[in-house]
Amino acid sequence: GRPAVEQVLCGDGVLAMYRAICQLRGEKARRLGLKQVLAHACAARDPHCSRALAMFCGLLGDLAGQVALTLGAGGGVVVAGEIVDALGDWFARSPFRRRFEARGRYRDTMRAIPTVVAGRAAQPRLISSS
Repeated sequence: GRPAVEQVLCGDGVLAMYRAICQLRGEKARRLGLKQVLAHACAARDPHCSRALAMFCGLLGDLAGQVALTLGAGGGVVVAGEIVDALGDWFARSPFRRRFEARGRYRDTMRAIPTVVAGRAAQPRLISSS
């Protein structure tokens, strides 16, 4: 069946994408954990790991863009999580932002919406307008 977004945009999803890419290329996937896939991708040591993470970031950009446009998040979108945090500068070069902005006639609107990565050091909090 069709996987749900929460099955793909997580550590297990990254590993499943890595294995699927290897299988589609006719190669046997190595037994790598999430941290190894992230490290190989960031160091450009394995093109299949890099492709899996590029797919993850692109899909995350799609979802974040859809949510931002639907909810009118003109003030910005905060992205956080173990995977994004581990990618560091690699995330900034990923397809995330391009796919975030890819909303057809709303492209200019999306370009004006900032996206911020909240790392481990940040203490996220909800700020109410009331």
